[in-house]
Formats: sequence, C-alpha cells, structure tokens
Amino acid sequence: MMLPRFALLVLALSAIAQAANATGTITCADQDDRVALELSIGSLPVLKVVGGSIAVDDRMISIGDEGADAFAVGQAFRADGRLMVDFTDTNVEAVTARLRLEETGEARDFATAGTFQLVGTGAYAVTCVGP
Repeated sequence: MMLPRFALLVLALSAIAQAANATGTITCADQDDRVALELSIGSLPVLKVVGGSIAVDDRMISIGDEGADAFAVGQAFRADGRLMVDFTDTNVEAVTARLRLEETGEARDFATAGTFQLVGTGAYAVTCVGP
C-alpha cells in the first residue's frame, strides 16, 4: 500500500517547513496502516498546532491547503494527560475531524493512545509518539 511511503514523505516535508516554529511533532497511526496523522506543535504557553497532515486510506488532508480536503485547527487543548484537537473546514463552519489522546508515563516509559475520527468516514484507534 502507498500510505506508509506517502506518510513518511509528508512527515519529512512538514518537519522541514515547520522547523522554525515548532518544538515538537506528534505522529499517530492505527494498527492497520489506514490512518497516519502528524501534528507540529508550536512553542507557546498553550497548545498550538502550527502544521500537520492526515492521511486516511488514499485521502490526504493538510492544514492550510485549499479545496475540499483542506482543514484548520478549530481548537486544541492539553492538560492532565489528555490532548484534544478539533479540526474544522477552512471557514470554521463545521468540525470535520477530532483527535482525542490519553498520555501516561512512568520513569522513562511513555505511552500515548486514543481515537481519531474523520467525520463522515470513520473512527480509528491510534497510538502515537511525540511530545
């Protein structure tokens, strides 16, 4: 399947494009390789998603794109081991996707997992790496 190669390309390109503004990247995937999600997190006192991309099957969606597959970050929140992001269309008229993650750690071992929902398409269990 083409998704893993494409996801790596997107990861590399967005890391280059966002390096000046980002302090970290969260990368998530489901166990069936149907979903690849990457978010660049900005260096602000609050959670700020400054870039990102989502691949579901053969569909690619990016922050800042134009057209039907474009999206924006409507709101993002991180506290008490939870990270929640709502994505909207570029006109901020409707929520188009939701990411809900639980983060836990002990000593040097950390785990992040949760759900990603692409409205009208499906919901997926994802595991993640990143800050």
